[in-house]
Amino acid sequence: MVHINDFPDEILAAILSFFTDKFTNVVLLRFVCRRWRDVLRTHLLRIDFSEDSVRSRVTDAIFLHFSAIPSLKEVNLASCSRLTDKSMLKLVECCPELAVVNVDTCKFTAESLGPLIRSSGAFLLELNLAFYGGSDLPGLLELLGQHCPNLRALHLDYAPRLPARALWPVLAGCPALERLSLQGIKFPAAVFQALARPGSCGRQLRSINLACSTLAVDTLPDLIGGCPCLEVLDLHRLQAADGDSLPRLGSLITAPCLETLRSIDLSGCEIPVGFMRALTTRGSRLQALALRRSMFTEGTEECFVNAAFRKTITSLQLCSTLVNTRMLQILTGRVIPGTAHPGDGYPGLTYLVLQWANEPAETIEFLPRGPMRLKYLRLESNAPGFAAHCLALNDLERRGCEVEMRMNMG
Repeated sequence: MVHINDFPDEILAAILSFFTDKFTNVVLLRFVCRRWRDVLRTHLLRIDFSEDSVRSRVTDAIFLHFSAIPSLKEVNLASCSRLTDKSMLKLVECCPELAVVNVDTCKFTAESLGPLIRSSGAFLLELNLAFYGGSDLPGLLELLGQHCPNLRALHLDYAPRLPARALWPVLAGCPALERLSLQGIKFPAAVFQALARPGSCGRQLRSINLACSTLAVDTLPDLIGGCPCLEVLDLHRLQAADGDSLPRLGSLITAPCLETLRSIDLSGCEIPVGFMRALTTRGSRLQALALRRSMFTEGTEECFVNAAFRKTITSLQLCSTLVNTRMLQILTGRVIPGTAHPGDGYPGLTYLVLQWANEPAETIEFLPRGPMRLKYLRLESNAPGFAAHCLALNDLERRGCEVEMRMNMG
């Protein structure tokens, strides 16, 4: 019989890597035997200190004991608030080729993050600086533009001090950048004008997250126009800086990226019927669409009849203003006498969320009768007696669909 310790170090390390996704597992595996400890020390590629039970207790002394692993490529320190620059400097000293670093909600300063950026250089592929509150953030972004040409993903969510020109060095110096997360930031117009500048990485960007951010409505064309290859766009609860509570998206009807988008979240936005028609007509690659708590004008439902759009969509989230008898007809392909033909339904739809408020609960019976191959269905409603009508969904559950009901609309 072959024992696990009969394998070479490389194969043993590959086996142990399936169990090292959590810090607590790493600790336990190190105590199995001396060989396992040595293999983890020389071959461990990723370590995660962000577990709820760990991050609040990780101190410099504990971290220094585990950071001296030269093979490390990925480190997740999210919410490890007790760590100081001393830990980061030791990590930089021992692991000069880090590729993925997450310091979300940490207390590190430029004193240690600067050496991290310089040391990792071309090896750094992803950096998460969410909630970084230091006034030296522009200097760190300038270092990224100078030393990290292969950076692919940058997260600056809720960074409170992001001047207008702070992103320019990154957009100019990181040509490989594909994912940019700027959630919860108040933007001056100059930030997005930089995307359209010659030499900017905007033309390579595949994903932008602007959820809960505040920006002037007239900057949206600069944002979208500078990213013609955009595939993922999150405008969830986007706020307009001109005083309107909901940004208007009509200016994006002619945007070239509507033809490249695979996923878009417009939850909480005011969506003109013209934009919705352009999205469903030109969005030939669109697979995921989220419209929770959005505002629409009458007749928007007819935009969802488009045949090409129905064939590609696999994930759909609809707010209560769109959940009505006509929309349920379109989703299921069910024909009701005296109404327009709804098409052939959504045969590829596997994930569906419906906020149910205005439509009688009895119409739930429409859902099991469509061609959809649902794997997950969530219904949200505040209506009394709503759950009593959901027995009609038993047929979906028998077909392998997970059904969840929430008596609130979050």
